[in-house]
Amino acid sequence: MVILPSEDSTKIFINCPFDDKYEPIFRAIIFGIIANGFNPVCAKEKKGSTNRLDKILDMIHECGYSIHDISRVEKDKDTGYPRFNMAFELGISIGCQKFGNEEQQKKDFLIFDIDKYRYRNFLSDISGKDLVEHNDSPFEALQEINSWLGTKRIEKSGKPRDYIGSKSIEDFYKEFTDDFPLLCKQAKADKNKLAHHEYIYIASKWLKKKKKTEDIKLEEKITLTDTIETKKP
Repeated sequence: MVILPSEDSTKIFINCPFDDKYEPIFRAIIFGIIANGFNPVCAKEKKGSTNRLDKILDMIHECGYSIHDISRVEKDKDTGYPRFNMAFELGISIGCQKFGNEEQQKKDFLIFDIDKYRYRNFLSDISGKDLVEHNDSPFEALQEINSWLGTKRIEKSGKPRDYIGSKSIEDFYKEFTDDFPLLCKQAKADKNKLAHHEYIYIASKWLKKKKKTEDIKLEEKITLTDTIETKKP
């Protein structure tokens, strides 16, 4: 479940690791996307007979934006090999933007890594592309997402005001994570075995309620200010 209708300009494809270690960052990214009024899309949510690559190609094609985390390039402890899926999907997105039609050429993307300059050692061809670091921190990833989507939000709606009110998005996320166990219980969901669509539903519902509350507070503050101004001699 998402807040906004399924339009190209509102969808953001997430290309990232799906392991347990990365899950806190993944959830923070999803929260930041929804909080800014966009729709998260990733390979976790598409099922059916279509092969995985075709699903990913379809998602990259239909999304106006994408987020790519290339931080998992170290050798896997179990297999002894690095993971190249994320770099591969980033390449598809760049190719889609470069060689696609007029609409596809409008695509924009954000590239994440643990360190801002580490990519020079293994993916130097992307030099010149904006790349930001998250230092394996969910909150740093969230800050970067919010900063990047700030301009996209203005382009989409023409409204520079924060989507979720005056509090910083980090404060909202801390509040959400504190509420999360109870929210899962209310949704009759196991917080330790939460499906991807369940997390999106819970985060969307919480943010929608929070935005409504913050908008009411903002309206009351504006009304109070207007009243004070009116009473001035």
